[in-house]
Amino acid sequence: MRRFGRWIFNGLAALSLLLCVATAALWLRSYWTVDAIFHLNPLHRSDVYSDRGTLCLDITSTDESRNSSTAWRYWHIRISSDRRRHLEIGEGQSFLARLGVGYLPNYLTLSGSSGAQFFLPHWLFCVMFLIAPVIRRRRWLRNRPLRQTGHCVSCGYDLRATPDRCPECGTPIENAVQAKR
Repeated sequence: MRRFGRWIFNGLAALSLLLCVATAALWLRSYWTVDAIFHLNPLHRSDVYSDRGTLCLDITSTDESRNSSTAWRYWHIRISSDRRRHLEIGEGQSFLARLGVGYLPNYLTLSGSSGAQFFLPHWLFCVMFLIAPVIRRRRWLRNRPLRQTGHCVSCGYDLRATPDRCPECGTPIENAVQAKR
């Protein structure tokens, strides 16, 4: 059962690393192109878009009489060179706003409906997705000296005189020792 848990954690760490790379690519792309996915239903519209290093969630209410269907859409727009400049952060803004985290609770759209917007920077997602791979790499580096000197990775017991499994914890030697020296 312990081995199965390691396989699952290793798979999740690999998936997390892949998501980190994809988020970093989207982060770089966000300075040249706005990518958006939106969901429209009779009660509200939800947009998730990537723009200038920020991932934004926009939730607005809609009029039931205008739209009776549910739909998912994707669109992207190239950003002009004038708009590529970073937003200037004023002195009155909070520490979280300086990091790129924001929330607009009651804003009005051009159509007159109200909504809320949440802003989170791409780097925050990259850091979140790097946690599992860093833990996996740290475990591997921590257990490397044990494997190289002929000790059990699970409990650290000296395995040089044991032919098939660790007498302390019962871990098979094929799995506990990578290279005896």
